[in-house]
Amino acid sequence: AATSTEEIGNPVYPPARRKLAEHGIGCDGHAARQLTGRDYDDHDLLIGMDQANLRNMRRICGGDPAGKLRLLLDFTDHPGDVADPW
Repeated sequence: AATSTEEIGNPVYPPARRKLAEHGIGCDGHAARQLTGRDYDDHDLLIGMDQANLRNMRRICGGDPAGKLRLLLDFTDHPGDVADPW
């Protein structure tokens, strides 16, 4: 889900689509939508790519009282931000 409105309704970003395809992962039919506060209630974990994503996610979700908001690279040996492809 998007933390901004620029990509809402757009399909998966082409370089990401190619990388997923390399690993046999399909993404047909997926499109960006806005993150909502309900997503926080409905899911156990919400993953952002960088600190800007996390800030926006906290704003949209009204904070992070249950510790559900994390960075993707927190789950690797090299925690930190994923570089923005734009």
